[in-house]
Amino acid sequence: MDPVITAPEYQIELQPLFDLIFNILAVTIPPILLGVVGYVSKKWLNIRLEDTHRAALEGALMKGSAWALGKARESTSKIDIATKNAAIAMAANYVLASTPAALTHFGISPDRLKELVEARVAEILLDKNKDITAPEG
Repeated sequence: MDPVITAPEYQIELQPLFDLIFNILAVTIPPILLGVVGYVSKKWLNIRLEDTHRAALEGALMKGSAWALGKARESTSKIDIATKNAAIAMAANYVLASTPAALTHFGISPDRLKELVEARVAEILLDKNKDITAPEG
């Protein structure tokens, strides 16, 4: 009888490898998920904050311009350059007083504010049917 040569049996344990991979994933995935959730929520909240500032600024520009033109029309029936400039100054002061956070948020300079108010005043003057009333608040 010929001796039978058999190959030795090897057993490979994969459990320690799986444990290592699981431990690495358990330590790295939660901080990554928290970072992603934090980033997304910050972007979402910032968008909402910007929308709030934009709405407040636009409302103040329109109310202030309408109010200033109403005041100017009380003193004279004709809107000339001097009256328009006085109305622009009053409206700009109204916007400065009512929405300082929005102006800071958007980085609006006094010159830019003057341009924005001039545009709203022109819009109101072009729209003859626009009701000019005092601003609320």
